[in-house]
Amino acid sequence: MPLDLSGRSTMTDSLKDAQDAAQRVRYARDRAQERAEAQGPGGGERFRFDMAKNGLRISPSVTPDLAARLSAVLSRLRVPSSSIEAYVYQSSEIQAMCCMVNVRAAVLSFSSGLIQLLSLEEFEFVAGHEIGHFLLGHEARATNVGSLDYFLQYPAQEISADRIGLLACGSVEAGVRALMKTGCGLGDDHLRFDVSAYISQLRDLKTPDLRSAAMPTHPSMAVRCRALLWFDMYSGSGGGGRGTSLSKLDGLVAKDLEAFCEQPMRQRLQQHKDDYLLWYAAYLAVEDGRLEKYEQSALKTLLAEVDTRAGEPQDYTYNKLMGHVTGMSVADVLGFVMERLQDARKLLIQETGDRYAAEKHDVESLVERRFGECRKAAFK
Repeated sequence: MPLDLSGRSTMTDSLKDAQDAAQRVRYARDRAQERAEAQGPGGGERFRFDMAKNGLRISPSVTPDLAARLSAVLSRLRVPSSSIEAYVYQSSEIQAMCCMVNVRAAVLSFSSGLIQLLSLEEFEFVAGHEIGHFLLGHEARATNVGSLDYFLQYPAQEISADRIGLLACGSVEAGVRALMKTGCGLGDDHLRFDVSAYISQLRDLKTPDLRSAAMPTHPSMAVRCRALLWFDMYSGSGGGGRGTSLSKLDGLVAKDLEAFCEQPMRQRLQQHKDDYLLWYAAYLAVEDGRLEKYEQSALKTLLAEVDTRAGEPQDYTYNKLMGHVTGMSVADVLGFVMERLQDARKLLIQETGDRYAAEKHDVESLVERRFGECRKAAFK
């Protein structure tokens, strides 16, 4: 059946049912977003054109085994065949992608390297995972690019899509095998699928200080494997579940994501908040052209906390600040501090996106409260 390119907002009951079913197993921290019509003006259509021009469409006549498995996935997820078109393209990389064409249709792409790596049952899991992104409206995820919210949403969306992948293939073993293979790039000839040994890699793992590292967009495959095994215990998964509540499982997943995925993101956020704290505190201290003793005390106390979080010696940041401004005129000091404060504010906006106002308020409230306490103590 040809892909539905009408773009009409009214969708079939079948697709709506599939979306509702996917919504019921959405990971709690994967926030639902308003659906976009497409990924940019004509983005989905362009992607479909490129795939049709350079790839091979999955069809009964050319790729019968893949087509049969894709048809089975669509049937299990109750997605109309007119909503999904799939292609294989030549690449040794291990990649799969879903691109929305309109609210009723999406195009899937699979690299040839991925197809050659997976069994047909494992392919069902990956295809279901990509369809899950479409059903859950993840095409709207590219908002506030580069912000903390942006990076926190990606791992949450992967957890949700993995759940749809399990519903699509009906085998937690196939799902775990697919994750292990795509994570390491090794096939059946080199792998013994000892899931416990694989997941044990997380044990006693201490996340290093990654505040300057590139932010990850996907949780580790070991984390995803454990989350998938937990989801299989959920009675609604169709995998022989034992009645564990979804909210309890979401709590377990959240702990793993916080420990192994979100920590470097939060470290980077704290670094930007501390930078803003430094310059906001410095501004409060010098805005009237004088640096009172109680202001020095408040500044020292606040920056000592920054030093502790950064692992620096006591008074390191305070002494560094004083070294910068020593010898400057009052006007030059104020200008210097205000310039740095504006730079810190811009970085905080970039980092926090929609959370900027709340994060800024938290920092400023802390600084103002500490200055007030020191002033009160000085004038008893």
